Amino acid sequence: MKQYKCNNCEHQWESQDEPFECPKCHSASIVEVGGKASLAETLKKYWWIIACALAAALLVILIMPKNATRVKVDADSEIGRMVITLKGKHASEYLVMLKQNDNVDKQAYTKDGNPVIFNDLQGDYVLELMYTGQGNAPKVRKYTKEYTFSISTTEEVTEVLGDGTIVDVPTTPKPEIVKLEPSPKRIAEGGTYTVTIKLSPYGCPEAEAEFSMDGQNWQDKPTFSNLASGDYKFYARSKSMPDLVSDAELYLQEAHSKECLSVEKANALLSGIAKSDENAINSFYKYASRNTTVKGVDELSSVYGLVVAIREDEQVNYTITNIDCNNGKVNSITIKHK
Repeated sequence: MKQYKCNNCEHQWESQDEPFECPKCHSASIVEVGGKASLAETLKKYWWIIACALAAALLVILIMPKNATRVKVDADSEIGRMVITLKGKHASEYLVMLKQNDNVDKQAYTKDGNPVIFNDLQGDYVLELMYTGQGNAPKVRKYTKEYTFSISTTEEVTEVLGDGTIVDVPTTPKPEIVKLEPSPKRIAEGGTYTVTIKLSPYGCPEAEAEFSMDGQNWQDKPTFSNLASGDYKFYARSKSMPDLVSDAELYLQEAHSKECLSVEKANALLSGIAKSDENAINSFYKYASRNTTVKGVDELSSVYGLVVAIREDEQVNYTITNIDCNNGKVNSITIKHK
């Protein structure tokens, strides 16, 4: 998947194929700003890491004593916050410390059912967990873990075993929205959209996540129906750890107009496009999609190519002589040189 940005409205999105226009404002002025490796490429490159992680998780499950202390660490670099949650028989008998340059910057004692939360974090930290109880639990060896609050840090879980061994094991991570799928691709007049949220296979599973359109009202299903055209923002969060939230925006295009584009109006819009009038470009794309066939000039075969040619060279003059239109949908445009 590659990432693109619109120079007109600055909207960013991901696409497998090179787009011809911005899905939000229909501008043809777009640039590639980055990309992500495909799922197949990622699996091929990191298969051994995934296999080792699964093996370690299975080993921990087999050897973990019943009274082990379970520790969840959620480190969010974007907001500079760390949440440490302990569960188990001795969960309320630990001192949690964050150190910078070997000096204690923040510390707190754990309490039953209440996580330790550190805010306003910036820079490099070392997390230390120390058993301070007087019970029968053995003395836990000194535990340290390094974190950097300048880039995104993934959630980690550490099992503090009864014999003092500390092992990192997988847990339910943050749900990551990788795609918003609208259906249909574009509605007819009077119609509505249905949008389905797709999560990354490496994040929180769909069954353990919940979804929202406003960040307030949540539901188990990742599908939202009866949506009119416009801008929307969708959310996904972990059911077990509601602080783990991701979001993504989507612009749903306006309905097709049933009015056919006239030759006279089309030529007027081409004149506006030659002057880089974004309103003229957007209006033109409401009638004709970027892939609509263009006839009459050998070097041009689509509406997108026509728009780009006019915008790049104002002196390249074309005139539309015929439009094949049915119920507001332009099937083809015939042009010629002026």
